[in-house]
Amino acid sequence: RFYNADDVLLYVGITSRLARRTRRHSAEKPWWPEVARTETVSYPTRLAAACVEHSAITNERPRYNVARLSLEGHLRSAASQ
Repeated sequence: RFYNADDVLLYVGITSRLARRTRRHSAEKPWWPEVARTETVSYPTRLAAACVEHSAITNERPRYNVARLSLEGHLRSAASQ
């Protein structure tokens, strides 16, 4: 989770390669300069993380989450791994 200085939730995402994903966001996302703090939580499975991500996007409405993979999409992805 990425927050701005006013503690507004900017973005929620999941990754198995946090450092690489953070570097990509910092290099590519126009909203990156707004990030004042991050919050990282580990989950036992990618599916568990996907459920939390889906819930956060649906209920907390992060400002910059645009691509919203449905929970069904996450389930299909997890099943193919």
